[in-house]
Amino acid sequence: MAYRAAIICGILVATGFAAFAQRQYFNTVPVAISAEATIDILNVGQGDAIHIRSSTDTDVLIDGGLDATVVERLGEVLPFWDRTIEVMMLSHPDSDHITGLLTVFDYYTVKQLILVDVPATGALQTELLKRATAQGTIINYLRADAELTLSPVESITVLYPFINTNVADLSTNDASLILLYSFNRTDGQKPTTFLTSGDASEVVEAELVALNLVPDVDILKAGHHGSASSSSSGYLAAAQAEFAVVSVGEDNDYGHPAASALERLAITSQILRTDQQGTITFKVDAAGYSLE
Repeated sequence: MAYRAAIICGILVATGFAAFAQRQYFNTVPVAISAEATIDILNVGQGDAIHIRSSTDTDVLIDGGLDATVVERLGEVLPFWDRTIEVMMLSHPDSDHITGLLTVFDYYTVKQLILVDVPATGALQTELLKRATAQGTIINYLRADAELTLSPVESITVLYPFINTNVADLSTNDASLILLYSFNRTDGQKPTTFLTSGDASEVVEAELVALNLVPDVDILKAGHHGSASSSSSGYLAAAQAEFAVVSVGEDNDYGHPAASALERLAITSQILRTDQQGTITFKVDAAGYSLE
């Protein structure tokens, strides 16, 4: 039977400092499954915004960039009649990841908001939660091993922060959600995979490598816009991505991407950049994936 991801439910587990979903699943209702999914690394300038449209036409938005550009970019990749984002995910509350998400609420219905349980002390995160609450959006906080099943063949798994990570002691960058999207293949090969790590630094990357938690992936979103302090050699060697995408603004004030990061990325991957190529799209289906 074919399915479409629809209403979301979860099991919440209380901890000493927050409540977060240990396992998170979509209820499903019968509708047609399309032949493919898409991964769009949206060109939003100096920031991050990633759109995943599953094989069941479930729309996932991970981060929203620095301004309202994300709404324009969503209009370029979504059907004009589709005004629903089933899942919005915030990797961490830095302005170049969260600000555009505020505007998304003005144009789209957001079914669920997922974020790390970092105390909402900043004005932007407080406003995001306010808008989500006003719209009736389900709000969940996730940690490692939480899984969202998007379709019978697709999922997003949280790799980090760990259950015992004290995110209050970390920089916002190192409290970033690290996410693995997976699409199962029918030819006996490993699933097609996409790894994104927000702005996590080489310190967090080293933790994952030491615990053998960095999977062999097909597509990697380079950490922290290609900064020198992310995309470490050990992390990239473990990931072995065919493509590495740098989400970065042209002539930005931060010197991103760093030459040293580009050198490391080039050892294992073909590098793609939103400042040079615009929005970067991959098509994914049961036979594999392709760069559009």
